[in-house]
Amino acid sequence: MKKLSAVGVVLPALLLAAGCDKNVKLTFLNSSSESLDLKLIPPGKVMLDLGTLMANGGLIRYEVKVKEDNLPAKCFWRAGHHGGEILITKGSPKTATIEVRTGGPSDKRDVIKKKVDIDIKDELKDEGVVVE
Repeated sequence: MKKLSAVGVVLPALLLAAGCDKNVKLTFLNSSSESLDLKLIPPGKVMLDLGTLMANGGLIRYEVKVKEDNLPAKCFWRAGHHGGEILITKGSPKTATIEVRTGGPSDKRDVIKKKVDIDIKDELKDEGVVVE
């Protein structure tokens, strides 16, 4: 009976310890017209070569795991000469898509449908270009 009660205490403790990671599934999508080598530096790790993102729709997926004690954490990526960083926090979604969209023909997503003026410190910063 004592062994059974010890398992009842240890098992919940293990389940709580297992839930201390933040997992984010990243999907890299290449919408450009050229194939790109994808490299990623997950938080606390060395650079990984994830392979080649094929042109016009190539996908590569990778799951980032970060201990909640280490949040927020940055994840750096590079695809060809393009790159960026992803900030992972407790509130980050479980999935994220990073789209590389350069060097290819423009499509309807490149059209600004509505002009929005944004004031920052009483100064208009950037109106953007309106294409209709």
